[in-house]
Amino acid sequence: MKNEPGHILIAFIIVTVVHLAAEGLATGAHALQGGSLEDDALPVPVNVGIFVIDVSEVDDAAQTFRVDFHLSARGHDEQLADPDSNRIRRLALSDVWHPQRDIRNRRSVELLFPMEVEVDRDGNAH
Repeated sequence: MKNEPGHILIAFIIVTVVHLAAEGLATGAHALQGGSLEDDALPVPVNVGIFVIDVSEVDDAAQTFRVDFHLSARGHDEQLADPDSNRIRRLALSDVWHPQRDIRNRRSVELLFPMEVEVDRDGNAH
């Protein structure tokens, strides 16, 4: 069976999701406190979504392609909760714990949007 661009894309998405899920459920993965992980932190479930926008520049000979996609991650962290606030807070990604994102076999990555986390009063983050 000949590899079609769709087969390559599906493999790419599966590898990325599996890697992100494993990182997101790693033991001790929780909110950062003073630059280090809490000693008694429990695993934090993280829901990961990948929305494929476009697949282009498929080159069978070079075994390369270009994909535009949106990656989202959602989770809940009690330490980010602020019951006294009625607004959505935007935090820099570097200010909160987040699963490591790693795109295997990438040639390059271009980020088009700021790396931010939106948190509601209950600690739901995305």
